[in-house]
Amino acid sequence: MELAHKGMNLNDEHFGAIANHLAASLRKFKVSEEDINQVRVKLTGMKNDILYK
Repeated sequence: MELAHKGMNLNDEHFGAIANHLAASLRKFKVSEEDINQVRVKLTGMKNDILYK
């Protein structure tokens, strides 16, 4: 994840927007809230790598 996002200068606001868009997309395709929450947990676990901290 670090290498893929290196140099993008992403911050917490960007991360939040991406997480919210992902959740909205999953809801559009009728993914359960339980599964969406599991995705959020996984995504949050990668936050520091995505933000390159």
